[in-house]
Amino acid sequence: MELASIIVNAGIFVATVIAAIIAWRGVVDAREAKDQASAHEAAALAHAEAAAGAAGRSAEAQQRAADALEETNRREAARDEARVPWTVSRQSTERWRVTNNTGNDISFVSFEASPPATIQMEDGLPFRDVGRGQPVFLRFGGGITNPASATVKVVWRDALGSGQEAVIVLG
Repeated sequence: MELASIIVNAGIFVATVIAAIIAWRGVVDAREAKDQASAHEAAALAHAEAAAGAAGRSAEAQQRAADALEETNRREAARDEARVPWTVSRQSTERWRVTNNTGNDISFVSFEASPPATIQMEDGLPFRDVGRGQPVFLRFGGGITNPASATVKVVWRDALGSGQEAVIVLG
């Protein structure tokens, strides 16, 4: 029985050694997994910080672009306000050339003179479309009963369909 007891004890000892090796290997694997997870976490944090920095730079660039666009729009609006939308030149005693200087093609242009003056577009139409830089010819003056000058309100629609108006003086 002594031999049987030694074999059983040796078997238990070998099983314990194998279990200890397996446990030790599990601890080593757990440490490696922890180290890899820590490395991945650090890499993810670095990528997140880089992405946050890129997003911040992108937001700053978009803000600069928006500011530049606002400044451009402000300058354009100031230039539009400074621009004389219509120029007037006398062609003959009763013929006047009124030129579209709005910088755009415009539609539904009409001319309304303040009384007692009367004006008329040469073609007799009540309104017309006028291209950028194109003239409209008006009839005013030359008669004995006509006043020396006429204040004329020009009304039109711009490219966006918004109503616009300006005042010109004939004479």
